[in-house]
Amino acid sequence: MYQGDDKKYGGWNDSLDYKMEMYKDICDINQCPVNHRIDGLMLALKEPALSEFRTHRHDVGMIFEGMIKHLREFYEGINFKRSELQAYHAISYKLIREQNPKKLPSECVFILVDTLNEKRRGLDPSQRSDDAMHSRLTNACWGIPEFQSALSAPSPHLSTFINQLKMAVSNYHAIKKEPISTYIAESYLEDNEKSPEANFTNRRFKDNYRSRGGSRSGYRHKGLLGTSRESPHDITGSVLRLWSRRLSCLEA
Repeated sequence: MYQGDDKKYGGWNDSLDYKMEMYKDICDINQCPVNHRIDGLMLALKEPALSEFRTHRHDVGMIFEGMIKHLREFYEGINFKRSELQAYHAISYKLIREQNPKKLPSECVFILVDTLNEKRRGLDPSQRSDDAMHSRLTNACWGIPEFQSALSAPSPHLSTFINQLKMAVSNYHAIKKEPISTYIAESYLEDNEKSPEANFTNRRFKDNYRSRGGSRSGYRHKGLLGTSRESPHDITGSVLRLWSRRLSCLEA
Protein backbone atom coordinates (compact mmCIF):
# COMPACT_ATOMS: atom_id res chain seq x y z
CA MET A 1 0.00 0.00 0.00
CA TYR A 2 2.77 2.45 0.98
CA GLN A 3 6.31 2.28 -0.40
CA GLY A 4 7.70 4.48 2.39
CA ASP A 5 6.77 6.40 5.52
CA ASP A 6 6.66 9.84 3.91
CA LYS A 7 2.98 9.41 2.95
CA LYS A 8 1.95 8.07 6.36
CA TYR A 9 0.49 10.21 9.12
CA GLY A 10 2.80 10.61 12.10
CA GLY A 11 0.95 12.92 14.46
CA TRP A 12 2.73 16.09 15.57
CA ASN A 13 3.28 18.73 12.88
CA ASP A 14 1.71 16.52 10.22
CA SER A 15 -1.36 17.02 8.04
CA LEU A 16 -4.08 14.57 9.07
CA ASP A 17 -6.67 15.60 6.48
CA TYR A 18 -4.20 15.38 3.60
CA LYS A 19 -2.84 11.98 4.61
CA MET A 20 -6.31 10.56 5.27
CA GLU A 21 -7.59 11.74 1.89
CA MET A 22 -4.80 9.73 0.28
CA TYR A 23 -5.72 6.72 2.41
CA LYS A 24 -9.38 6.97 1.38
CA ASP A 25 -8.38 7.13 -2.29
CA ILE A 26 -6.32 3.96 -1.87
CA CYS A 27 -9.28 2.26 -0.19
CA ASP A 28 -11.59 3.25 -3.04
CA ILE A 29 -9.14 2.02 -5.68
CA ASN A 30 -8.91 -1.33 -3.91
CA GLN A 31 -12.68 -1.41 -3.37
CA CYS A 32 -12.37 -1.57 0.40
CA PRO A 33 -15.80 -1.23 2.10
CA VAL A 34 -16.23 1.94 4.15
CA ASN A 35 -16.98 -0.02 7.32
CA HIS A 36 -13.61 -1.79 7.01
CA ARG A 37 -11.43 1.29 6.56
CA ILE A 38 -10.42 1.25 10.20
CA ASP A 39 -8.98 -2.25 9.78
CA GLY A 40 -6.32 -1.03 7.34
CA LEU A 41 -5.77 2.36 8.96
CA MET A 42 -2.71 1.21 10.87
CA LEU A 43 -0.94 0.77 7.51
CA ALA A 44 -1.35 4.52 6.89
CA LEU A 45 0.14 5.55 10.26
CA LYS A 46 3.62 5.88 11.73
CA GLU A 47 4.88 6.72 15.20
CA PRO A 48 3.71 8.33 17.40
CA ALA A 49 0.25 8.30 15.77
CA LEU A 50 0.50 4.53 15.31
CA SER A 51 0.85 3.96 19.06
CA GLU A 52 -2.11 6.25 19.74
CA PHE A 53 -4.17 4.26 17.24
CA ARG A 54 -3.30 0.96 18.90
CA THR A 55 -4.20 2.36 22.32
CA HIS A 56 -7.75 3.25 21.26
CA ARG A 57 -8.38 0.80 18.40
CA HIS A 58 -10.59 -1.43 20.50
CA ASP A 59 -12.48 1.25 22.38
CA VAL A 60 -16.20 0.55 22.52
CA GLY A 61 -17.94 1.71 19.33
CA MET A 62 -14.71 2.91 17.72
CA ILE A 63 -15.10 3.33 13.96
CA PHE A 64 -12.96 4.96 11.27
CA GLU A 65 -14.47 8.46 11.54
CA GLY A 66 -14.30 8.27 15.33
CA MET A 67 -10.59 7.42 15.20
CA ILE A 68 -9.92 10.32 12.81
CA LYS A 69 -11.74 12.66 15.19
CA HIS A 70 -9.68 11.37 18.12
CA LEU A 71 -6.38 11.82 16.28
CA ARG A 72 -7.35 15.35 15.23
CA GLU A 73 -8.26 16.38 18.78
CA PHE A 74 -5.13 14.78 20.20
CA TYR A 75 -2.57 16.15 17.71
CA GLU A 76 -4.23 19.17 16.10
CA GLY A 77 -5.55 21.43 18.83
CA ILE A 78 -5.79 25.22 18.79
CA ASN A 79 -2.06 25.64 19.38
CA PHE A 80 -1.28 23.42 16.41
CA LYS A 81 -3.51 25.43 14.07
CA ARG A 82 -2.02 28.68 15.30
CA SER A 83 1.57 27.51 14.84
CA GLU A 84 0.82 26.14 11.38
CA LEU A 85 -0.77 29.42 10.33
CA GLN A 86 2.19 31.42 11.64
CA ALA A 87 4.64 29.17 9.80
CA TYR A 88 2.54 29.47 6.64
CA HIS A 89 2.63 33.27 6.68
CA ALA A 90 6.35 33.34 7.44
CA ILE A 91 7.20 31.74 4.09
CA SER A 92 8.48 34.22 1.49
CA TYR A 93 10.47 34.25 -1.75
CA LYS A 94 13.31 36.05 0.01
CA LEU A 95 13.51 33.28 2.62
CA ILE A 96 13.49 30.58 -0.07
CA ARG A 97 16.33 32.33 -1.93
CA GLU A 98 18.39 32.53 1.25
CA GLN A 99 17.84 28.83 1.93
CA ASN A 100 18.69 27.83 -1.66
CA PRO A 101 21.61 30.04 -2.77
CA LYS A 102 22.71 27.62 -5.52
CA LYS A 103 19.29 27.44 -7.16
CA LEU A 104 18.21 29.60 -10.10
CA PRO A 105 15.68 32.35 -9.32
CA SER A 106 13.05 30.58 -11.45
CA GLU A 107 13.67 27.34 -9.55
CA CYS A 108 13.13 29.17 -6.27
CA VAL A 109 9.68 30.20 -7.50
CA PHE A 110 8.66 26.53 -7.76
CA ILE A 111 10.25 25.75 -4.40
CA LEU A 112 8.19 28.59 -2.93
CA VAL A 113 4.99 27.19 -4.44
CA ASP A 114 5.75 23.65 -3.24
CA THR A 115 6.55 24.88 0.27
CA LEU A 116 3.31 26.86 0.50
CA ASN A 117 1.31 23.94 -0.88
CA GLU A 118 2.77 21.54 1.66
CA LYS A 119 2.14 23.91 4.55
CA ARG A 120 -1.43 24.84 3.65
CA ARG A 121 -2.52 21.20 3.95
CA GLY A 122 -2.51 21.60 7.73
CA LEU A 123 -4.70 24.72 7.68
CA ASP A 124 -8.45 25.03 7.99
CA PRO A 125 -10.35 24.11 4.81
CA SER A 126 -11.27 27.76 4.20
CA GLN A 127 -7.58 28.62 3.92
CA ARG A 128 -6.67 25.84 1.48
CA SER A 129 -8.51 27.23 -1.55
CA ASP A 130 -6.72 28.39 -4.70
CA ASP A 131 -7.89 31.95 -4.06
CA ALA A 132 -6.29 31.90 -0.61
CA MET A 133 -3.12 30.42 -2.13
CA HIS A 134 -3.13 33.16 -4.79
CA SER A 135 -3.26 35.87 -2.13
CA ARG A 136 -0.58 34.20 -0.02
CA LEU A 137 1.72 33.81 -3.03
CA THR A 138 1.23 37.48 -3.89
CA ASN A 139 2.23 38.52 -0.37
CA ALA A 140 5.25 36.21 -0.46
CA CYS A 141 6.58 38.01 -3.57
CA TRP A 142 5.42 41.53 -2.77
CA GLY A 143 7.98 44.34 -2.85
CA ILE A 144 10.57 42.33 -4.79
CA PRO A 145 11.67 44.05 -8.06
CA GLU A 146 11.90 40.75 -9.94
CA PHE A 147 8.11 40.26 -9.72
CA GLN A 148 6.95 43.79 -10.51
CA SER A 149 5.70 42.94 -14.00
CA ALA A 150 3.75 39.89 -12.79
CA LEU A 151 2.23 41.61 -9.76
CA SER A 152 1.16 44.66 -11.78
CA ALA A 153 -1.24 42.55 -13.88
CA PRO A 154 -1.71 39.18 -12.14
CA SER A 155 -3.85 36.48 -13.67
CA PRO A 156 -6.79 35.39 -11.47
CA HIS A 157 -5.96 31.75 -12.23
CA LEU A 158 -3.41 30.27 -9.84
CA SER A 159 -1.55 28.12 -12.39
CA THR A 160 -1.22 31.01 -14.84
CA PHE A 161 -0.15 33.36 -12.06
CA ILE A 162 2.62 30.95 -11.03
CA ASN A 163 3.92 30.92 -14.61
CA GLN A 164 3.78 34.72 -14.65
CA LEU A 165 6.00 34.85 -11.58
CA LYS A 166 8.47 32.42 -13.14
CA MET A 167 8.65 34.38 -16.40
CA ALA A 168 8.96 37.70 -14.58
CA VAL A 169 11.95 36.64 -12.51
CA SER A 170 13.63 34.98 -15.52
CA ASN A 171 13.19 38.06 -17.73
CA TYR A 172 14.38 40.38 -14.97
CA HIS A 173 17.70 38.59 -14.56
CA ALA A 174 18.12 38.14 -18.33
CA ILE A 175 17.77 41.89 -18.90
CA LYS A 176 20.32 42.64 -16.20
CA LYS A 177 22.98 40.75 -18.18
CA GLU A 178 24.24 43.55 -20.50
CA PRO A 179 26.40 42.81 -23.59
CA ILE A 180 30.09 42.82 -22.68
CA SER A 181 30.96 45.33 -25.44
CA THR A 182 28.54 47.85 -23.96
CA TYR A 183 29.97 47.26 -20.51
CA ILE A 184 33.57 47.79 -21.73
CA ALA A 185 32.65 50.99 -23.55
CA GLU A 186 30.81 52.39 -20.53
CA SER A 187 33.65 51.45 -18.18
CA TYR A 188 36.22 53.03 -20.52
CA LEU A 189 34.31 56.29 -20.74
CA GLU A 190 33.65 56.41 -17.00
CA ASP A 191 37.31 55.81 -16.15
CA ASN A 192 38.52 58.49 -18.57
CA GLU A 193 35.89 60.99 -17.48
CA LYS A 194 37.28 60.78 -13.94
CA SER A 195 40.89 61.68 -14.92
CA PRO A 196 42.18 65.31 -15.00
CA GLU A 197 43.67 64.76 -18.46
CA ALA A 198 40.31 63.72 -19.83
CA ASN A 199 38.60 66.75 -18.29
CA PHE A 200 41.23 69.01 -19.87
CA THR A 201 40.72 67.27 -23.21
CA ASN A 202 36.97 67.71 -22.92
CA ARG A 203 37.33 71.47 -22.43
CA ARG A 204 39.88 71.79 -25.25
CA PHE A 205 37.80 69.70 -27.60
CA LYS A 206 34.61 71.63 -26.86
CA ASP A 207 36.37 75.00 -27.33
CA ASN A 208 37.76 73.94 -30.72
CA TYR A 209 34.41 72.48 -31.64
CA ARG A 210 32.54 75.71 -30.91
CA SER A 211 35.18 77.94 -32.61
CA ARG A 212 34.77 75.98 -35.83
CA GLY A 213 31.00 76.37 -35.72
CA GLY A 214 30.61 72.62 -35.60
CA SER A 215 27.31 70.93 -35.29
CA ARG A 216 26.15 67.55 -34.18
CA SER A 217 25.06 66.76 -37.71
CA GLY A 218 28.51 67.71 -39.03
CA TYR A 219 30.21 65.01 -37.03
CA ARG A 220 27.56 62.57 -38.06
CA HIS A 221 28.42 63.28 -41.73
CA LYS A 222 32.10 62.67 -40.97
CA GLY A 223 31.26 59.28 -39.54
CA LEU A 224 32.32 60.08 -35.96
CA LEU A 225 28.97 59.60 -34.26
CA GLY A 226 27.41 57.27 -36.78
CA THR A 227 24.12 57.52 -38.58
CA SER A 228 20.68 56.95 -37.14
CA ARG A 229 20.65 53.53 -38.76
CA GLU A 230 23.74 52.30 -36.94
CA SER A 231 23.35 49.58 -34.34
CA PRO A 232 24.24 50.13 -30.64
CA HIS A 233 27.50 48.21 -31.18
CA ASP A 234 28.46 50.48 -34.13
CA ILE A 235 27.75 53.56 -32.02
CA THR A 236 29.88 52.12 -29.21
CA GLY A 237 32.76 51.64 -31.65
CA SER A 238 32.36 55.20 -32.92
CA VAL A 239 32.51 56.54 -29.38
CA LEU A 240 35.72 54.61 -28.70
CA ARG A 241 37.31 55.89 -31.92
CA LEU A 242 36.31 59.42 -30.99
CA TRP A 243 37.97 59.14 -27.60
CA SER A 244 41.09 57.66 -29.20
CA ARG A 245 41.41 60.66 -31.53
CA ARG A 246 40.89 63.09 -28.67
CA LEU A 247 43.59 61.46 -26.58
CA SER A 248 45.95 61.45 -29.59
CA CYS A 249 45.46 65.21 -29.95
CA LEU A 250 46.30 65.67 -26.27
CA GLU A 251 49.50 63.63 -26.53
CA ALA A 252 50.54 65.66 -29.60
